[in-house]
Amino acid sequence: MKKLTKEKIIARVRFDAMPTIQDIYLELIKRSSFNDFVGPRVANDLEANRDLWQGVLMTRTDTGITLRDLEHNYNNVNTLWILSSGKNDKELEKLARTWSWDEQKWYTKDESKSALGTGSTKYRILELWWD
Repeated sequence: MKKLTKEKIIARVRFDAMPTIQDIYLELIKRSSFNDFVGPRVANDLEANRDLWQGVLMTRTDTGITLRDLEHNYNNVNTLWILSSGKNDKELEKLARTWSWDEQKWYTKDESKSALGTGSTKYRILELWWD
């Protein structure tokens, strides 16, 4: 069996025709709905307000549960992290209030720096959790 090298794999893929990694995460959010969390609404709101954030990721701290449920085509997540663009955090928070989360936390600048693994950042992280 021939083994493909990284270079050969990359050469076979047209990156411009592929969705971005962020697009894939947004699609996973769209496919996730439970209790008061309505994934399509959250993802659509985020897409419509792309200027308010730099990155978004939804997962859970106990990743084993997510892993367990993949076999059943269920994305078992409960926590949304949004890296603010810094453009208008009040507007981002106002938008997030419409999503019926159970807990909200804005990371301080120092907490954001630590979470992002960087020495400096002008951006903050908004964490939202659903039960």
